[in-house]
Amino acid sequence: MGVKQVPTKLFLQYLKYLGLVFIRKDRWNHDLYDYPDGHEMGKLLRMVAVRTNYKDVPITHIHTNLIAAAKSKNDFEDWLKTSNKARKQKIKGSPKK
Repeated sequence: MGVKQVPTKLFLQYLKYLGLVFIRKDRWNHDLYDYPDGHEMGKLLRMVAVRTNYKDVPITHIHTNLIAAAKSKNDFEDWLKTSNKARKQKIKGSPKK
């Protein structure tokens, strides 16, 4: 995997992109995410857990969360590439002050 770690906010954007929603916080300060009722993917066997008090999400946490969400590393890397392009285009296309 080319990604070493990503900012927590960026990883949370990816979870929202997948359709995952915040369910609750656990006793170890993890935010737990799952698909909402009626989602085409159904409920996850293991919820995605993210420590939001950290600045970055380590690669091992990204990897285990991708497995839990039934997504591949390539899916995540492709999303990162497209989201980077979208952010750059937004910056280029923004009006000058």
